[in-house]
Amino acid sequence: DLHTAYRRQRQMCIRDSAIFKIKYIVISYLVDLFIFEWFVQIRAHTLSIYEWFLQIRVNTWSEL
Repeated sequence: DLHTAYRRQRQMCIRDSAIFKIKYIVISYLVDLFIFEWFVQIRAHTLSIYEWFLQIRVNTWSEL
């Protein structure tokens, strides 16, 4: 029956659309999490370099 086939096709489109939206949300979340973790790592590395620089500066001043 043409009506039944049309209804089945429409339901599959709706289902596929919902699955696509869920995948998009999950992927967006994972990308955001990855970027956040990346910035945290860079910030920690930057702070450790800054602390190292301050330590050298303090040692240099104390030697004078």
